[in-house]
Amino acid sequence: MNKFRTIGLLAGVAIMGLATMTSFAGWKQSNGRYYYEDNGTVVTSNWLRMSDNNGGYVYYYMGNDGYMSSGWTKINNLWYYFKDNGTMATGWVKVGDLWYYMNPTNGQMTTGWLKLQQNGSDVYYYLKQSGAMATGWRQIDNAWYYFLDNGAAVLGKWARINGTWYCFGTDGKMATGWHKQNDVWYYLDSSGKLMTGWLRDNAKNIQYYCDPNNGVMATGWKQIDGYWYYFNGSGAMQTGWLNQNGTYYFLQSNGQMAANTTLTIDNKSYSFGSNGAYIANANNTPSSTGYNNGPSVSGNDSVVSSGGVVTATSPGGSGNSTSPAAGNSTSSNSSSGPVVVSNATNYNSDTSTAPMATGTDSSGPSIYGTSNTTIGPGTSSGTSTSNSPTGSSSSYSGSTYDSFGNLIPGLVSGPGM
Repeated sequence: MNKFRTIGLLAGVAIMGLATMTSFAGWKQSNGRYYYEDNGTVVTSNWLRMSDNNGGYVYYYMGNDGYMSSGWTKINNLWYYFKDNGTMATGWVKVGDLWYYMNPTNGQMTTGWLKLQQNGSDVYYYLKQSGAMATGWRQIDNAWYYFLDNGAAVLGKWARINGTWYCFGTDGKMATGWHKQNDVWYYLDSSGKLMTGWLRDNAKNIQYYCDPNNGVMATGWKQIDGYWYYFNGSGAMQTGWLNQNGTYYFLQSNGQMAANTTLTIDNKSYSFGSNGAYIANANNTPSSTGYNNGPSVSGNDSVVSSGGVVTATSPGGSGNSTSPAAGNSTSSNSSSGPVVVSNATNYNSDTSTAPMATGTDSSGPSIYGTSNTTIGPGTSSGTSTSNSPTGSSSSYSGSTYDSFGNLIPGLVSGPGM
């Protein structure tokens, strides 16, 4: 084979520089590899642009050894991917089991956030430092995101992941703490998990109860494991005397309503019927100095602690049973009792590796280099952006992925407790 020598660049065209061709240019093969010779000179360290069969252009890159590049190639500290036929890849490219996105204009590998249009909507992807499309959990700038198997970030929705419910803002960030939507409250622990059953705020000595079926925080009357409890408008479990429309109930120190029993309270005897209502006795009437060891909760609610007597408006509210005086409830819930909100779970954070893979496209070298279009995880079109999704961590559309199918309500704002 003749000694290679580099020919001049044609400045200002397409990608970096392009080799100037003559009528004597053509592909040649040596040792099973292709090179391009122009008027007896082998093209090295240079781009080639050629017309394809569709009226457009395809690009090749000839290495410093003169051979046509294929697979991952780093040029001027930028990564490109060339198919087995030597043509530069653009758009979505699958290499092995991983997806990459190559800039449609210049073929450069994309990293970071990528916004594409899909069916008229913005869809966000995240390309790791290796260029590989992220799926599953990913921590980015101290916030957690979740990417579907097709790479799309979950935005403004609930998602059930491995049997656990999580909520994501319109900015894609995983929500934690108290959240409200449609006038009901939910609680997500520091790992983002939707909590159900008994919850305890140890700092304030407050107990809450969230419905095991949908996570809705209880307010008003709630029957749990056969016992009646009362939760004020802020969700705090109440203890002590409860005056409801002139009927007195007594909630013991564990929150359970007294029923079918007689109790000694402040050295006085009080009897309670099967519905929990105090049986009036001329000698013993609950007063503002009565027994009350329950927590004190501030906020805009319908339950006000006045000395030892708790006054309340009529029971009810989203996800709650009627009062015990109305009869047996059909919404009894089973629980294992109060628990402390759990700590965060650790997930794998972003890691960086250089692209290391071989091509999977193979149509053979071609003088015209007809490009085989590779469709990515979504049939998307658009441009790359370095910005993360816009929106709010506390704003939700109300849609939900249940194994990315069924819907439940979403959440909207922070705590108001």
